Amino acid sequence: MQRNSEDRDGESSQASTTTTIFISECLCEIHDSSNRIRCGLFLTVLIAVTSVSATYLAQSTYYGEFNAPYFVTYFSTAWLILMYPIYTLILFIYSKGAYSPKHAIREHIQIFAIHEFTFGHFLGKSALFCVLWIGAMYTYTKALDPNFTNAADVYAIYSTHYSFFYILSWIVLFELFVAVRIIALIFSIIGVVLFLYTDSFGSRYMWGVILAVTSSAVMSIYKVLFKKFAGQPGFGKLSLFLSVLGLFSSLFLWPVLLVLVLSNTENISGKVVPWGRVCGTMILFLFYHLLMNYTSGLTYKVFLGLGVALGIPICTISDYVFKNLTLNGMEITALGLTFTGLLLVLWPERCPAGLYKPFKCCVKNEIEAQNREQRSHSVLHYNKD
Repeated sequence: MQRNSEDRDGESSQASTTTTIFISECLCEIHDSSNRIRCGLFLTVLIAVTSVSATYLAQSTYYGEFNAPYFVTYFSTAWLILMYPIYTLILFIYSKGAYSPKHAIREHIQIFAIHEFTFGHFLGKSALFCVLWIGAMYTYTKALDPNFTNAADVYAIYSTHYSFFYILSWIVLFELFVAVRIIALIFSIIGVVLFLYTDSFGSRYMWGVILAVTSSAVMSIYKVLFKKFAGQPGFGKLSLFLSVLGLFSSLFLWPVLLVLVLSNTENISGKVVPWGRVCGTMILFLFYHLLMNYTSGLTYKVFLGLGVALGIPICTISDYVFKNLTLNGMEITALGLTFTGLLLVLWPERCPAGLYKPFKCCVKNEIEAQNREQRSHSVLHYNKD
């Protein structure tokens, strides 16, 4: 009788120890993934607010006599030059002077080098990306002209570049086929067609939609080519690339601005330029790209895309609340389809381990705990015999 009591006490102690180990292992696994998820949710909201604010501020630059989308794009892009100096300065301070910029720049400038670096190859690729970047940003800013369409529609149409990027990646880069992303592409295309049918053909609204679609298509081409030629570069190479992008824009694309000014297409005289709005657009533009390019290591990449997706309903609500814009049924359907398409295309082919790791960890540890208990029972029964 006493031995049975001791056995029960031993079993209880063993079970208690097993449960403690199980709980501690689960908490350890959950801690890292939960931090990344919390950081991801915060970045999702921050990206949504920043992208929507940049969109509305860019639209507000159409103020009075000022109507210069190319100048706004050119001015904002020029400030990308600061990216690499800021990156270098931060590393220099962090390393307490041990960081060598000369040695680092030799490595970072090889962002497009596959086998051997050539300066002509680097300049050619940089010029190509500069033209694509300016093209995408200019058509987006031009589409935001209040005479064309509202900000929510432009934002939603531009977000379809995620779907176009996937289909181009599948064709050009031979990426993994994911059926749900093809459905997302179909939703995005139907949404764009419905936007075109919202107003009569030939109207100013239709031209706004065409400009937004052009911006989305050019940005998807830009992203696919960048991934093809540069892969997934580190922060140093990416910072240098963005600075070169700003430098190329400043040095070689000013003749376009000059032609637009001389032809009276754009008026950038100091009296009509709303410098506060233009500079605010530039700051938000830079901050948005900082978030999208430099925070991927803090969380799962899907949260960055979700930030763009969250911007669609925020833009729609903002248009309704602050601008008293009402949406017809076709426009609401188009917004819903593009939003759904964006969510589907963001669905990863393999769910990030951290998103289900806490649950997987708990199931795995529970099974291991049960196995340990069974082994302990077997040992106890063997001792009894």
